[in-house]
Amino acid sequence: MRRNFTYAELTNGVRTLSDPAIQWWNDRFADFNFTPKDVCDYLTWGMPGDRDNFLERIDISSHRTSVEVKGYDDQGEVFWAGRTIQFRPLEFNLDVLKIREDYQSLGYGKLLLGNSYRFAKLLGFKRLTLTAVGIGSYAWSKAGFLESVREFMMGVRSV
Repeated sequence: MRRNFTYAELTNGVRTLSDPAIQWWNDRFADFNFTPKDVCDYLTWGMPGDRDNFLERIDISSHRTSVEVKGYDDQGEVFWAGRTIQFRPLEFNLDVLKIREDYQSLGYGKLLLGNSYRFAKLLGFKRLTLTAVGIGSYAWSKAGFLESVREFMMGVRSV
């Protein structure tokens, strides 16, 4: 059943949210009954610790929204993940992923990537994009993000 969300349900992490922004969210996510918190919970399912969820922005003119999630244990921040969901074109961008060193190589990066893939697929998206910097290139390729020969030759790095 489609449910339209209220200002209070959508404003976690956003200082101001206009009526058109609320309508924009409802037009895209109400059929799934997803508030921004639900989106963040879906993207971080299976991760340890407590979380802070943030709806960073809704950009109506660019047809996109961005969310961020930070996860914590008793020693501090465990991970930070940011995602942008772009509706024109249909593109799900893996903006940022940072996992504390003692949590690395435990499968959490793959878990977050898998959650993003399943969420994008649920929305009907056919493209995940990312920008890898430094060691990130190795980490993402280890998770299955490989550029094509054509993209490598052109200097484009998308999957």
